[in-house]
Amino acid sequence: MKTRRQYDKEFKRMAVELTDAKGSLKVTADELGITP
Repeated sequence: MKTRRQYDKEFKRMAVELTDAKGSLKVTADELGITP
């Protein structure tokens, strides 16, 4: 069984800001190595 990763609030905030800046959720997710 796969364990689920947990991300802290700072990582989530950074991911949202990065998505806003890039304008693409998929591109941001690919760069961060996470699923959209």
